[in-house]
Amino acid sequence: MPESYTPHVFGWEHLIYLFLFFAVSGGTLTAVKLKVKKEKTLDIIIKCLGGFLLALIIWNRISIAIHKNSAWFLIPDSFCGLSSLCLAVCALACKRDALPFHCLCYISFWGGAIVTFYPDFLGQASSFMYHATISGMLHHGIALYISVLMIITGYVKPSLKKFYAFPVGLCFFMCFGIFLIDALGFETAMFIGKPLIPNTYLTWYVMSVLLIGGPLARVCIYEYVLKKKSEKKIPDTENADADTVMRLLFFAFFMSSVIFFICSITRFSSAYGSSFSSLAGSFAAHTFTSSSPMYAPCPRIPSESLESCVRTCLRIVFPFSNDSASLLICSSHSPDMIRCFPAPSPAAMDARFFSS
Repeated sequence: MPESYTPHVFGWEHLIYLFLFFAVSGGTLTAVKLKVKKEKTLDIIIKCLGGFLLALIIWNRISIAIHKNSAWFLIPDSFCGLSSLCLAVCALACKRDALPFHCLCYISFWGGAIVTFYPDFLGQASSFMYHATISGMLHHGIALYISVLMIITGYVKPSLKKFYAFPVGLCFFMCFGIFLIDALGFETAMFIGKPLIPNTYLTWYVMSVLLIGGPLARVCIYEYVLKKKSEKKIPDTENADADTVMRLLFFAFFMSSVIFFICSITRFSSAYGSSFSSLAGSFAAHTFTSSSPMYAPCPRIPSESLESCVRTCLRIVFPFSNDSASLLICSSHSPDMIRCFPAPSPAAMDARFFSS
């Protein structure tokens, strides 16, 4: 192996890890679903996995702190790190279908699935077994595993009544990230000021909408199908089997859509990332420009383009051309954005609105 070799996404080490992870996960999930019938046994399994996940996240945070030579990185500063820690604690302390699970299961599923397929921290060292690398892969994988196990076994039942916990939990995560940046001096946290994938616009405000919208649509579909199924008054034995099949189909569809999403953004960012960024940047509003050094300045809309756009809109709304009055449009960001445009006089407006 060359001395300069470092592990990378979809390299041979990553592919072997994916094969082993999904082989073990698929086999054990199937065994638990088919063999475990008692709720007490399932509770013990969930609590053991919660303890294992807690050990992994502690190992990972210590490894990252050593890697970055700073004890501040013992504090989780990402969605995945914080959600894994909270999921482990809740798995140990909370009862089945507790409200926190209706937030943590979705975040852990998305975070675990994305990082399992696209671990952007690969390359920290020349070995895949480097502590910060392998512990990160394992805690994301176990968080993904626990979230899937909870759903397919009915330990957590998707519900629209409890779905509000998800956006509320996301708000807590973002507030914690802002606290880390503002109070503790972190450069980035919860992808604030740093896109999920470099050179793309997959920022926190884009990913939050996707994270909420995707699970919400699937929960709606899930409850709609269950409602239709209950209206048919299926016998209890058949109803239990149908419920199991529905959960499996729900997560099969969920996982396939996540894989498609990850592959799409990975391919898109590698092939068209720079051109997309320059194109999208030309349409970014100048009001989003920040003086903070952690943000790259957003391009401003050219004054001529803005003037032309506003003139066109005014002509559509006020189709008058011979008025001497003017409408002053000001921008507080730059004096050169002040422009004057023709606007209708009161008499012209009366003529327009009373002509019909």
